Amino acid sequence: MVRVFVVAPTPMMIAGLRAMLTTTEIAVVGEAASLAEITIELPAIDVIVVDQLLLDEVVRAIANDRSMALVVLTNADERPLAILRNLALRGYGSYRRGTAGCGDGGSAGICGVTGSVQRAILRAAPGAGSGSAQSQFTR
Repeated sequence: MVRVFVVAPTPMMIAGLRAMLTTTEIAVVGEAASLAEITIELPAIDVIVVDQLLLDEVVRAIANDRSMALVVLTNADERPLAILRNLALRGYGSYRRGTAGCGDGGSAGICGVTGSVQRAILRAAPGAGSGSAQSQFTR
């Protein structure tokens, strides 16, 4: 089971991510609006899912922690990937909001988001808890 910590700027986004990400393969073990609110030990986390707005804060806190993986929720900005590529992490990935196709276009991109973000987490944390090699995923 991959242990995920969510860092997002609003309570609504945090609650939505928790609901979307919790599966038989992914356990959301905590959430915060900033890293100052984290009350869980970082070794108990496999992947941090972070909104692009809070990426710099998260990177400063876990810089080059080879036991950690990051998945960034971003807009079409390439900056997060450039930052992630320069870190020595277990793995990393990004999910570009608004890229999930829904066919009718009326669901604000929600239909494909859940599965896509879950896949980004699972790909960013190969062998979670077993110290495997770095992987990357971008959607």
